[in-house]
Amino acid sequence: GIDRAHLARTLDKLEARGLVHKERLPNDKRAYHIFLTQSGKHLLHNIEKKLKNGSDALVKGMSTSEQSALT
Repeated sequence: GIDRAHLARTLDKLEARGLVHKERLPNDKRAYHIFLTQSGKHLLHNIEKKLKNGSDALVKGMSTSEQSALT
């Protein structure tokens, strides 16, 4: 399972860096909704783009059937 203390520390760090925003649930003060901020969305987009470029580079030169065999 997920270590709650580790998760809380990680979310606090992400929030301090302006990547997520936490909002308490009105009916449960122990729980939060977690949202990406605009900065978080921008970072996620950049990461996804780099992953796509890396994936494309790995399969460059492979046939469609060879690429299909990887999935």
